[in-house]
Amino acid sequence: MAWNSITPVRGATDRTVGCAPGRRDWRPALERLTQRGWCLPAKAQGLLEWCAFDRMFDRRGVFLIYKGINHVKLSLTAAGVDAKAYAGMTFHFQA
Repeated sequence: MAWNSITPVRGATDRTVGCAPGRRDWRPALERLTQRGWCLPAKAQGLLEWCAFDRMFDRRGVFLIYKGINHVKLSLTAAGVDAKAYAGMTFHFQA
């Protein structure tokens, strides 16, 4: 195996839908946005599926990677309310 890239740890992905350990659970906010008609149900589900907690490694050790929703922006327009979600990702090195 070459050590020139970060590689997923087999079987070490924790796909916690909607949140990851120690992170905000966005399900209630997305449910409310969907109820008000500001978010399509399919888009809300897609956002929740994007959220995940993964472990990757290279020769230096393990990287803990969190993919999730960073924030949601609501804009008032003449046509009503527009909602836009911004995805984010962060990682931490674990020796």
